[in-house]
Amino acid sequence: MSPATRAHESPSLDELKRAFAFGASEANLLRRLLADAEHHIETTADRFFEYLEGHPRTREVMGGRLDGAAHLRTTLRAWIESSLGGPHDEAYYEERARVGRVHVRAGLPLSDLIATMDVARKHLHDLAKRVAPPDDAGGAGQTALIPSALDKLMGLELAIMLDSYRQEAAAQGPGGIRADHGSGDGDTEERVSGDRAPPATGAHGGAEGGP
Repeated sequence: MSPATRAHESPSLDELKRAFAFGASEANLLRRLLADAEHHIETTADRFFEYLEGHPRTREVMGGRLDGAAHLRTTLRAWIESSLGGPHDEAYYEERARVGRVHVRAGLPLSDLIATMDVARKHLHDLAKRVAPPDDAGGAGQTALIPSALDKLMGLELAIMLDSYRQEAAAQGPGGIRADHGSGDGDTEERVSGDRAPPATGAHGGAEGGP
């Protein structure tokens, strides 16, 4: 296999986990965070939704549909729970890969995906700060390792999404990122909630009806 051919292959989940040093210890820390943050997940999802709702292109894709907004709120919560709780397996990998493909099909630029994932990372860091035990606030113990685990997780998720975005854009060819979103038809709704992947999010094992 030539280097050029290898460069165009999608990295495996194991390869990406090695690249980001995301292993069992990080997954365990994030599961602990999810358990501790159970009563704060809804607030975090709502804050993330407010960001997406305020984004002009997200509003355009949603077409002002209230059912789309309700589904997005549910999917955001499911995405947070599955990102933190795992399992980070092949099904998880495929769910996150769908996010990149949905961005292309919805006509959303790559910059939107990158920016929104950065906002998601900040919201998860805020969540971790809210639930950090007071006696660990100074940096001692396992809680101090959670920010690093979150950064590794978000790097892993974004890498999966970027690769699938690139693959889908290449498959569609020049001009493949459609600009006809926001028409309010069934195709637009599928771009928002189909495959359980609203803009910049995915929900492995989460909300019904979709990415």
